Amino acid sequence: MKAIEIAVHGGPEVLAVVQRPRPVPGPSEVLVRNEYIGVNYVDLQHRAGSPYPVSLPLVPGTEAAGTVVEVGAAVGDFHPGQRVVHVGHLAGVYAELTAVPAEYVVGVPDGIGLDTAAAVALQGTTAHVLTRVATRVGADHVVVVHAAAGGTGSAVTALAAAAGARVVGVVSTPAKRHYALAAGASTVVTGSGEALATALREATGDRGANHVFDAGGEATLDVSLGALGDFGTLVLYGQTSGRGGMLDTARLSGLSRPGDAASLTVTWVAAGHYLRKAADRARATRAVFDDVASGVLRPQVVARFPLESAADAHRMLQDRATVGKILLTAAGDLA
Repeated sequence: MKAIEIAVHGGPEVLAVVQRPRPVPGPSEVLVRNEYIGVNYVDLQHRAGSPYPVSLPLVPGTEAAGTVVEVGAAVGDFHPGQRVVHVGHLAGVYAELTAVPAEYVVGVPDGIGLDTAAAVALQGTTAHVLTRVATRVGADHVVVVHAAAGGTGSAVTALAAAAGARVVGVVSTPAKRHYALAAGASTVVTGSGEALATALREATGDRGANHVFDAGGEATLDVSLGALGDFGTLVLYGQTSGRGGMLDTARLSGLSRPGDAASLTVTWVAAGHYLRKAADRARATRAVFDDVASGVLRPQVVARFPLESAADAHRMLQDRATVGKILLTAAGDLA
């Protein structure tokens, strides 16, 4: 079967097309023919080897949707021909076939396309954890969402807005403003540094935000803290701009600088930690499918690349040249 392999860390060019033997599912595994494979920023970080180290060689990937081909002897919940999505096991996904531990597999309901399932599995469940589990966004809240036009950011925006919060979306360019508004943002701001800080202070008013959701890391940490109101929480869930610098904990007190909000909280949320149990993963994934069915989540698949063009998909995501989900499509000789 065809797969994409990383033998050395580097740029998109290190994604090599290889032929691998057809996987044989173990007793507790499900062999899935991947039809659509989600491309996520964490895949680029695994490819680069930073900030999250991985062992090589690696067939990367974090989510895919397809059809069950075979099940192990101890698997009773799935059957050949069933439409499924698998997410969270972090290996062997950029391939035509993946032998997946059954605990990472969830059935896809009728009415949800496999391309849609692959587009929301990781980012949708991450947004679910961020807004409904790790924090509880409510109807009286003001929420700031960085990268509000991106895959996870737009999902966080949509779920927060559905909970009744007033969402201030942050986007990198004015051209992305429409996408954040479509996701549910009430206000959208652009910029960086002090200009962004000023825009967020104006957008959140004297109150400041109850929650700021930030996957940027180092580049946005200070701005995010400044956008909070008293008792606010900065929710960090990524490091797309690099590892965060030293946090001046005095900032949390509100006593170090005139005008700072007080009694702040900073928390790091890794969705996988909240979804360690199979039942939790299945519950979150099904909740996301319900959000899609109800129209709360409206994933946009903006590009589809054949599996062998994974390097081009990585370049497109790395260049931030698009808004929406990028998928790989797998087909061909599965021997």
